[in-house]
Amino acid sequence: MSDIPLSEVKTYGELAEWLNAHQIFVRWDTSFEADKLISEGELQSWMKFVETISGGDKSNE
Repeated sequence: MSDIPLSEVKTYGELAEWLNAHQIFVRWDTSFEADKLISEGELQSWMKFVETISGGDKSNE
């Protein structure tokens, strides 16, 4: 599961697994639904977050 790119994640459950596999630990609120599909905008936000905490945006160098 964790070997897929973050951009291929489809549900919040997959997102949680991906983040855990990459040692990024998130506290989810109690309404977390693992089967719920993640929106494209939400996924983009997570990708930006992961990029930021893993060393920032390298495209501006």
